[in-house]
Amino acid sequence: MDTALPLIAIRDIYNQSLPFGSLWRDQAALLVFLRHPGCAVCRRNLLDLYEYTTAFRMLDINLAVITMAEPAAAQAFARLYRLPIPIYSDPERQIYRAAGFSEGSLYSVASPQVMLHQAWQFLQGHWVGGGQGQSLTQHGGHALIKCRATAPSYIHVADPIYRYPAWQSVLEYTQQRFYTTEDINPSFARQLA
Repeated sequence: MDTALPLIAIRDIYNQSLPFGSLWRDQAALLVFLRHPGCAVCRRNLLDLYEYTTAFRMLDINLAVITMAEPAAAQAFARLYRLPIPIYSDPERQIYRAAGFSEGSLYSVASPQVMLHQAWQFLQGHWVGGGQGQSLTQHGGHALIKCRATAPSYIHVADPIYRYPAWQSVLEYTQQRFYTTEDINPSFARQLA
């Protein structure tokens, strides 16, 4: 984990640069790393978060979406889905790598099981699109980071790309573990999936 993570620049949808650490300077943050806007499974996971936004905010958790798309594509995505959560752009994937995310195999993003999950989301009305110049094999996921911390306490990498824990589980983990002890066990958090 890169200790310079809070200092790396991220861009908002208006292409304004700000330090990534400003997202959790005043409160803890749940950072949702969107694999790419064309991934139907990833969008479904993000849309599932909507019903939990109030619960996370009641825990004083700042919510943010991080995409590896350019700011203009992030803005179009936010407008299309009427995101109630701010979206930020990391097209160079500096934050993505520094936070502990990595590339997967072609199988982890295009196996028969992945294709079935994508097809199911398509049938539910979620179009499947391209990665807008992004790597096909990058993973999505999410991270929880304490106020003013230099690294996340909890990281989930969606591998394969449809493997996300239920948001209720993440919320319960946050309630039971994130605020009750100083030393969070990231390996336990990774087992939620």
